[in-house]
Amino acid sequence: VLDFMQQTLGGEYELIIANNGKDAYNLFVKERPILIIADVYMPQKDGLDLIKEVRGISEVPIIVESGGNVGNLQKYFEFHRVFHILEKPFTQELLLETVKKALAPTV
Repeated sequence: VLDFMQQTLGGEYELIIANNGKDAYNLFVKERPILIIADVYMPQKDGLDLIKEVRGISEVPIIVESGGNVGNLQKYFEFHRVFHILEKPFTQELLLETVKKALAPTV
């Protein structure tokens, strides 16, 4: 998945990569990126905890990716203002389009 992200977004955006949820949160606090793309299932801290912690300090757009049925998590994602849910497998085109929408200025 990380290679897919780098291939799809790396030419157009500066990426900050974390291999687990704990590192993702620490990098978020340090670097303050303009967008988060997080998997629901990550080692050391899952995506749900990451989203909750980030929402405690920021309204940065969050895109969630998941390989499983996330229907039962829909209310959680709505409550924490997740921008979009990408269910795997998804195309490079859909990823790029979703990122562009998340970063588009709101009028």
